[in-house]
Amino acid sequence: MDSNKVKSEWKRLLLAVSLCIVAMGASAQSCYTRNYNEAESLYQQGQYDKAKRRYAAAKACPDKPKNNNLDARIRACDQQIARQRQREEQRQRDRERENRRRENRQTGNIRITRVDFRNEDYDDNVLDPYGATLYASDIYYLMPRLTYEGLSSTSHEETFYYKIYDPNETLMSGSSSPSGYTSSFRMTVHPGENTANVSGWGNKNGGAYVPGRYRYEVWYNGYCICSTSFTLYSKSTEASYLTVDNKTAVSSTFPATGGSETFYVSTNGGSWTTWGVPTWCSISSRSDGSFTLSCEPNTTGASRSDYMKVQAGSREVRIDITQAASAISRSGEIEEVWVDYDQWENGRKGMLIHVKFTVNNMLNRTGRCAAYFFYQDGNRLEDYNDNYSTPDGQVAFSETFVPKYENTRFKDFQLFMPYEELHLSSGRTDLKFYILIYDEETQEDLAPRSDYHNFYITK
Repeated sequence: MDSNKVKSEWKRLLLAVSLCIVAMGASAQSCYTRNYNEAESLYQQGQYDKAKRRYAAAKACPDKPKNNNLDARIRACDQQIARQRQREEQRQRDRERENRRRENRQTGNIRITRVDFRNEDYDDNVLDPYGATLYASDIYYLMPRLTYEGLSSTSHEETFYYKIYDPNETLMSGSSSPSGYTSSFRMTVHPGENTANVSGWGNKNGGAYVPGRYRYEVWYNGYCICSTSFTLYSKSTEASYLTVDNKTAVSSTFPATGGSETFYVSTNGGSWTTWGVPTWCSISSRSDGSFTLSCEPNTTGASRSDYMKVQAGSREVRIDITQAASAISRSGEIEEVWVDYDQWENGRKGMLIHVKFTVNNMLNRTGRCAAYFFYQDGNRLEDYNDNYSTPDGQVAFSETFVPKYENTRFKDFQLFMPYEELHLSSGRTDLKFYILIYDEETQEDLAPRSDYHNFYITK
């Protein structure tokens, strides 16, 4: 073998071994250096939790030098973590204080802890003091007393609004009430624990309240700062509740043929009465807890409705009553159509269409008489301004009618059609129209359409 070649092979072998040893050494040495350098970088960035974990990883490296500062660096991380926690806790306390200050400003710097009520008359005489049992029938003006804590260090005057909801959760209000509120009051808020008598709500003649549970709310700048409830009682001789069929409002529907329905009344009042029974109904079979309502047959072609009430003391329940129209056929006949041309109406020139027709069984119902326009070839006349047209754009015009009798003849029903609303081109145009009468409610034709009426317009 060539000695030079042998030497070359040995050189390559030695070089490879050297590189492996260097690589192994570099790999072994990189554990500590890499983790320590990463820890220092994280520490400088303020990421102390992550830095601490990197220092701990460097501490576990096999190439860790005997003399190192890892414990000191870990302690430094702990100190910085503690400082961060303290700063965050302080920031949280500051945020909470600012939130409290903001909330206090939103509530007018007042915390209402209790609301009591008394009854006064129009002249400010106390009829029932705070803490007394209040009866709805005795109340003239319900006057609140607020027990509160003033949250500001100085006294200040504020405007507050209040809402009173009745037992049916209906907002009590009057013509002078602010929108969305019952009323308002001005009040000087003093620091610390205090009470204040504020304006109330009622009626100089009484009768504004009924027995039941109410809700009273105080509002400031759009925020509800207090909500409480109170009860107004009924006396033993008064009704605190009244229901019909376990409801406070009832509706009933009868067929055209008439019929009867029994209603069940429940109340703690001494007695109850019925009021406003429709003329086409009657009461029968009355007992302490029920009555029967009977309705006569409806022989007309129109439905009818009315209402009555059941009353006990100041309580009442409304019963709405509806009866269907008689199932009779409605009909009509177009007897004659004629036209006066070149007529004027409201400063516009046009054609006055006269229609003679009859309708049957249309008492008090709304009907409509309409004219529909076409070219002589049968194509419909198109509208261009939505003034005299059908919903789908054909030139047309109509007027309503309401018959005052079951069977009615209209001897001269008139429709005026301005020439300009025909939207014609210059020259002669041959046209035609027909008349249709129909029930506006049902959209049903009352009679076959009329024959075409032919005419021409020269523009």
